[in-house]
Amino acid sequence: MILAKWVDIFDSIWIFCPSYTLDKKWLQVDKYIKSGKLNVRSLVKEPILNSIWTKCCNRKVNNDKYHTLIVFDDCVGQPGFKTNQETGVINKLVCKGNHANISTVWCVQKLTMCSTIMRSQVEGIVVFYCQEKESKTLFQEYGTGTLKLFQKIIELSTCKPYSSLYINRQGPGRPRYFCNFREINIDKFCAG
Repeated sequence: MILAKWVDIFDSIWIFCPSYTLDKKWLQVDKYIKSGKLNVRSLVKEPILNSIWTKCCNRKVNNDKYHTLIVFDDCVGQPGFKTNQETGVINKLVCKGNHANISTVWCVQKLTMCSTIMRSQVEGIVVFYCQEKESKTLFQEYGTGTLKLFQKIIELSTCKPYSSLYINRQGPGRPRYFCNFREINIDKFCAG
């Protein structure tokens, strides 16, 4: 799990995951909970997120290098996640978190379960196999070229077990696409 590598990069990590105790993939990071570097909550609650926000803003004033990661896994069915309002703390984390040295990771099974603000602020997204309807939504949000080309990119990037398409939206210009984190040359891809 990549999270074990992030423990050395971030000063604090918060995980919001209702299935944390049920999912064996989390076992390898349990030792970090005991050390206090990792905090786990089963429910997404605005007061907790607001508290994290305030602490991070205060820490940045005193230590500009302090960096926090917040991971949301399997949270889309929770009221605190689903009822995210335009002025809610989750949208504040997405839009302004970088100003408080906060990075967020959202593990969702359906993109449209995230708010419009969340989707518009995404800088990177990892896509695994998805249905045609979901690929159309992904194209509307992060596509380039034609829908047919985009669906072909998804299909070829995710056809093998554990393979993925990474879409990088950082910087100006069109998104960059990676199959298993190796960049895809769209022009050559279109020609082939």
